[in-house]
Amino acid sequence: MVAIDVRWEEVQPSADRVLECFGEPGLYQATYKQDVEAKQLAVQFWYPSQGLIVTGVFHLS
Repeated sequence: MVAIDVRWEEVQPSADRVLECFGEPGLYQATYKQDVEAKQLAVQFWYPSQGLIVTGVFHLS
């Protein structure tokens, strides 16, 4: 796999958009955190056959 780090200045793509573009991931992970200033949901979609991992952190209210 090759690591490519993309940072979004404005609005990051939604999980729906990632799934629309790349399809269903081979693997995924989701982590919910409450012990930070704001609640967070961190997700990773793994596409092993494409050598791609898509990661996002969403701040929940």
